[in-house]
This record gives sequence, structure tokens and C-alpha cells, in this order.
Amino acid sequence: MGIRERLTATAQPFLEPGDVVLQAFRAGPRMASGRKSPVVHIVVGTQDAIVILSTSMWSTRRAKSLLVRLPRSTTPISLHLGELRIGGMR
Repeated sequence: MGIRERLTATAQPFLEPGDVVLQAFRAGPRMASGRKSPVVHIVVGTQDAIVILSTSMWSTRRAKSLLVRLPRSTTPISLHLGELRIGGMR
């Protein structure tokens, strides 16, 4: 089972019935030193929404809670210098 399938499986309890996962990936900020931060989120794109889930510091592949569910039409979505911004959120 690949990482996308694992993330999709862990996100299922936080999705609406009938949601079809089109994309799933992990995203996290980097500290100023360039080292990876222990804060990682799972971002899931469905046919209707963009769902952002929190993870624990110890298990970044398992969703812990729903942070926000945004409509698919949320703009702007940008990636600049490794920083993902969705609707003004980092």
C-alpha cells in the first residue's frame, strides 16, 4: 500500500459520506534553519472540498482531527518557496 492509499484510509473518518478522494498528501512548514518541523498536516482533495487534517508529532501518517473543510472553489491556492497557502491559511 502506497502513501497516498494510507493517507486516504486515515482520512476516511473525517470525510463526508460519498466523498471521493482525488488527491492526498502530507504538508508541513519548515523551520528557519531548514530542518523539518514536527508539525505536519494531511491535505485531502475531494470532488467537493479541500480537507486539512492534523496529525500527532509522533505519527504524521495518521489523522488526529479535522482542522478545516474548505469548499473546492477556495482561492487562492499557492505554493511559494515550499509554503502551501490555501485561502490565506498556511
